[in-house]
Amino acid sequence: DAGKVWLGLNPIEAHRLGAVRRTKKGMRAGKTLFDGAWRKTKAQPNGAIFRRVGKSRLPYEVVQVDWAPTGDAAFRRAAQACEARLMTVLRQEVNYELQKAMNRAR
Repeated sequence: DAGKVWLGLNPIEAHRLGAVRRTKKGMRAGKTLFDGAWRKTKAQPNGAIFRRVGKSRLPYEVVQVDWAPTGDAAFRRAAQACEARLMTVLRQEVNYELQKAMNRAR
């Protein structure tokens, strides 16, 4: 088994936010409520959440959540933490290679 990791700031589909429940007003995914939304229960019982684009029956779209404003700050903090850890590990590895070259490595 291989896991998948998604990194990016693209909008994420609403059904990936958590458990999806039908409410009187629409659908709820995780803690977020989407008014007037629905799911294709017969064709795709675990599929995406949809909402109408206009007043007519068609067209409709997949509900997506834009998280770029909050996600950008989180990515920057994570990048700084990774960079600090990378420098620590790099210093350790260079020290080990120097010790190995001088025949002092354990």
